[in-house]
Amino acid sequence: MLWINRILRGTKAAYVYVAFAIIFCEFLITFPLMLYPPVAILMVFFGILTLVVATIGYKVLGVVVNTSNRQLLRRAICPACQAHTIEETMQDESRTGWSCGNCDVRFDAHGADIDPNLRVDGPAATVQHLQHA
Repeated sequence: MLWINRILRGTKAAYVYVAFAIIFCEFLITFPLMLYPPVAILMVFFGILTLVVATIGYKVLGVVVNTSNRQLLRRAICPACQAHTIEETMQDESRTGWSCGNCDVRFDAHGADIDPNLRVDGPAATVQHLQHA
């Protein structure tokens, strides 16, 4: 189970770059075909379809990774470092999460990684911050 989770997490991390490379290659193929408009128009629609499929695929991959993370977290195994140092934490009054004592990665209640550098304070905190600047 651990190796499957590592593959899924790595795939999710590289997915955005691979999708961008595919769309960029489509552009490189389409650019010389501008002389023949029907093919260029067809490639534009194909690029839009690729973007839609890539977005849906990323969402599905995120659900699969989060489900796999939750299974490991319930067994007190960190999905990031595979250490048995997971402890349950309270994010606020109604939600719980997990944090790893070994690698300091935090996970929300759905199993998704929480970036400790990203703070979501809301628009009111942004306005207050701008007023004090």
